[in-house]
Amino acid sequence: MTDTDPRIAAADAEAHQRRIAFLSTVALAKDRLTPASLKAEATNTVLDAALDGIEDAKQIARDNPFKVLAFVAALGAIAARRPLWALTRDLWAKGRETYREYSAKFTAEDDHAQQ
Repeated sequence: MTDTDPRIAAADAEAHQRRIAFLSTVALAKDRLTPASLKAEATNTVLDAALDGIEDAKQIARDNPFKVLAFVAALGAIAARRPLWALTRDLWAKGRETYREYSAKFTAEDDHAQQ
């Protein structure tokens, strides 16, 4: 077996082709694993998931409008609980004050009518 053996030449050619394929794969992996490409791929994945979620939410809203309305109302009540409690407290105090004023007025009128 000499260097000119056709089997060795064929093996060398095959090794050379496989080496070229391997190096191109390494170059491709190197390009895909740069921080910028990883960031871009992650951003695209997140955006795709968000857009799919929005489309799903739209479809759910079309299929169940009253459930969505109840959910949004509940979220609004949770978000506005402090202002709503303050409003309720103020209205309760004003109602109590108004009741006392009318009660005192009618009591005074009854006392005046009895004399």
